Amino acid sequence: MATQVLNQNGLDRAAAIILSDIDYCGVGTGTTDAAIAQTQLVAETARNAVTTEIRDSNVLQSRTFFLNSQLPSPDVKEAGWFMNASAAANNGSLICRSQFSFTKGTQDLLLILELTVQEDT
Repeated sequence: MATQVLNQNGLDRAAAIILSDIDYCGVGTGTTDAAIAQTQLVAETARNAVTTEIRDSNVLQSRTFFLNSQLPSPDVKEAGWFMNASAAANNGSLICRSQFSFTKGTQDLLLILELTVQEDT
């Protein structure tokens, strides 16, 4: 079989397609370790539409803003980015899940997913 390489134009196009498919971000309180087989957040509590999409060649960012009043108390423990989703919890296809700890105080929360589409070397 011949060797095939996806060139920069192909990588750029793949990044554009991925970015255009991400439409919602959700937050929750789940503490289960992230795993490749997960299809939803463990304990989703809020979901917002993506606020801003930024793409520079094959690097993409999806940004979503949550008001403090939308965040679970006392802590946000997980976030996930979804495609083919709606504003309702537990729908759409989870493409990325992240675990962290954000203690709810008086601040709002801006979540940024940054992905680089590149050839596996």
